Amino acid sequence: MNIKLLKPLALILLIFSSLSFQGCVFIQAASINKQLQALIDQPKAMVIAQFGMPTGTYPDGKGGEVWVYQGTTGYTTPGSSYTTGNSYANGYGTANYNPYSTTYSGTAYGSGYSTTTYNPPTTGSYPTIRSFFINKQGIVYAASWHGV
Repeated sequence: MNIKLLKPLALILLIFSSLSFQGCVFIQAASINKQLQALIDQPKAMVIAQFGMPTGTYPDGKGGEVWVYQGTTGYTTPGSSYTTGNSYANGYGTANYNPYSTTYSGTAYGSGYSTTTYNPPTTGSYPTIRSFFINKQGIVYAASWHGV
């Protein structure tokens, strides 16, 4: 998501085009936009104070620089389980009747099974990129990000 549209950044777009992006939560996106927007028109020392030294620097084609911060964000999906089962029962017997009583003898049996499948939690990560465009005077004139 670009905060400002920039024409001469084909090199930067080429670098970032191969990186995959997983969905982000709207609240996180708004927070990142706010954080980056606060650095527009600020000296580059403010970027260093907030993010440290960049992981890469590139010319912006206008005499300034593009500072890139690359990292990763990890995530864990919860585990899950489900159970399926089957059961059955049978019975048989004999009834004996006489004038004074009725007796019944018989056998009943049954069986069943169930299967539980457990899917453990999974962990992964995806790239995060923050880019700051700094003019000749050392002032941030634009910023962009990819990944939360």
